Amino acid sequence: MPLMRISMAVFLLLLSSCLPHRSQSDRKIPLVVYHYESTQVAHGLTESYENGIFIISGWTSVGNGVPPNCLMMKVDREDNLLERRIYDNLQWHCGFIVKSPEDGGYFVKDNGYLVKLNGNLDYQWKEVFTSYTYTHIVDQFARVDSGRYVYVLAKGTYVEVVFLDAQGNVLKTVDFNYKDGVLCFSSVVEALDDGSVMVAAQYQDTTTDTSGIFLAKLDLQMDTIWTKVVDVRSIYGYPVANVTSLLHLDDGSLVAGVDVQRGFMNGFGALIRLDGDGNVMGYYDFGDNGDAISLIGSMTRLSVRGLVVKVKILKFGTFYATFVRFDDNLNVVWRRDFSDSEVGSSISYGHLIETHDGDIAFTGYYPTTDDIAFMMLDRETGEPLIWSNPGW
Repeated sequence: MPLMRISMAVFLLLLSSCLPHRSQSDRKIPLVVYHYESTQVAHGLTESYENGIFIISGWTSVGNGVPPNCLMMKVDREDNLLERRIYDNLQWHCGFIVKSPEDGGYFVKDNGYLVKLNGNLDYQWKEVFTSYTYTHIVDQFARVDSGRYVYVLAKGTYVEVVFLDAQGNVLKTVDFNYKDGVLCFSSVVEALDDGSVMVAAQYQDTTTDTSGIFLAKLDLQMDTIWTKVVDVRSIYGYPVANVTSLLHLDDGSLVAGVDVQRGFMNGFGALIRLDGDGNVMGYYDFGDNGDAISLIGSMTRLSVRGLVVKVKILKFGTFYATFVRFDDNLNVVWRRDFSDSEVGSSISYGHLIETHDGDIAFTGYYPTTDDIAFMMLDRETGEPLIWSNPGW
């Protein structure tokens, strides 16, 4: 199961890198690329405690070093690079980033450790938390309420939920292994407004041919309220290859992002809407729109209701970085496809957020130059707010 998911992701990345790129250095593109000689990749994004300033987390192979090092960048909404820091003591990737307002610092997660930085992005400490999730774009770490955080780790045959305080001390650990099924290689978490927590994980049971999403809800005391499995195979006829994201909407419903596996290196992204008890209320998939292959990336809830989702799509031989705004019922409000002619071979990985003033910010990997890209979109129309003239 994990091999199929990894193969699909590798296939998309390799194919996007092989597509021809038009050499038009004078053309405008709707993003900013921070170009360096070394490889650099973005996996996380948050708005800092200063409105209009953003922090990007990722990694760089500066000096062709193996393994690569953690990279943090601070940029403003006008695309100016304010700070770029490489952490020699933090090898491998830095992924999802979360604020810790108790002390004005930040948590940065990797699939091997959890890192604490202060407000100036100085390294404070790290704790080891091993996981079998190979992607860095899933929301595995979240702030529950003041002083409490939750970390969800996919362990292959079970899911481990760890509650921590702002200093990284473990408050409680809960393990989930649903009946005789297997919880596989991707898990996500969402902290609800009342302090309870929802966990979702990829699920497969070969004895019953069930494949889909394992769900668990925990209360304020971190005790399990219920668990269940949403059988996605019964909806689409195909298994789920990955659970990429989970968020809650203002009406109490949930939206899960999944990748549905049609075959080897062949699948499509889907959104499944659930009620507060985990029952399916509706769904939307990109397989019905002529999109040959698609992968759900990041998504963010909007303060004006609804959500925005970023999808990587291969359609008619061209890759697109696609952003779609939905209402709470998963009706499309707008869709914006950024094609090869606009942004090279589109952008991969990365993270999507709504800013304090209601715009959409996104950062990701730009394969054309092996760099980090930053985008700003208008929330109401999906039109880009930043344009640049690449000089490479």
